[in-house]
Amino acid sequence: MQRDALLRQRIVEHLQSFHVLGADAAYRQGKNGEAIATLKRALVLEPDAYEVHYRLGRSYADNNLTADAQTHLERAARLNDKTDAPYLLLAQMQLNQRSYDAAIASYTQAVAINPSDANKR
Repeated sequence: MQRDALLRQRIVEHLQSFHVLGADAAYRQGKNGEAIATLKRALVLEPDAYEVHYRLGRSYADNNLTADAQTHLERAARLNDKTDAPYLLLAQMQLNQRSYDAAIASYTQAVAINPSDANKR
């Protein structure tokens, strides 16, 4: 049984990687709709995948679908508390919306995670 569970996990990881690579290719070609659809399929395989939530957030943000972007970026931030990337993208999106207090809060979170990089921003 443990061997079967491990095998299933490996298959899911490989399928998820395949979807992420396909979504990246579509994203680079400006096909955000295709990238989003591919990433949604990846979420079916692994609903708690940081990378998928982050990339979905980025794709939604690029399409000005801010509510969806925020949902996935916040989820990505909860799934991986070691990276400031979701907070930085949230902050940029919030600045674009003139939600200055929210942007400050997101930048503050990013700096808390990665204080040595604060002077680069």
